[in-house]
This record gives sequence, structure tokens and C-alpha cells, in this order.
Amino acid sequence: MPSVEEVQELLSSHLSGSVETNGLKMIVQSLEILEHERTFTAVFTVAVKDERWRVRIPSDRSDMHIFDGKPSPDLVTSIANMLRIQLVEWWFTKDRERQSARMGERLV
Repeated sequence: MPSVEEVQELLSSHLSGSVETNGLKMIVQSLEILEHERTFTAVFTVAVKDERWRVRIPSDRSDMHIFDGKPSPDLVTSIANMLRIQLVEWWFTKDRERQSARMGERLV
């Protein structure tokens, strides 16, 4: 069973760096994985324009398979892609949806 640090490393290799879509350029500066009993939360530090944010994205229960045995590269890629999609959705909805607004905090 991979440790939290190993899962974090697996996902970081897919999520670190620049994310560009729909005119948005977001730099993922760090990723931390916080494990709960049956889920985990991905905590990103991102830079967009002149702003830095900490964003918490909760996982789906099915994503916990990444902690089972040796996760397949396809599973890791799939979970990383889903987290990237949710991160971009958060950016575009944070000013309009309360749930999205609660997921992020602006850093100084």
C-alpha cells in the first residue's frame, strides 16, 4: 500500500507546472495530499496572474484505489486528470458558487 508521500509524488509528477486552458495560465507550485479515513484531499498552491491561492479539492471515494497495492499508471493519470479538471473548474466558478469559494483561499 503506497504511503501518502508516495501518492503525493505520483500525482505531483502529473500536476506540477503550468496548466493552460481557455485563456487561463495557472502554475501549480505545490501539491499536498491529506488522507482521511476513506477519502483524501488534494491541497494545491497555485499562481494565477499576480495572485497566489491555496485550493483544497476533495477526492471521490473511488479515488482511494490509488492507495491500493501498486496503482497502475492509467489510474494515476486518470485521477490526476480529474484533479486538474476540478482545479480549473474551481478557478472559473469561485466567484459565483459558494461551494467553490470555500475551496480556495487567497494567499498574500
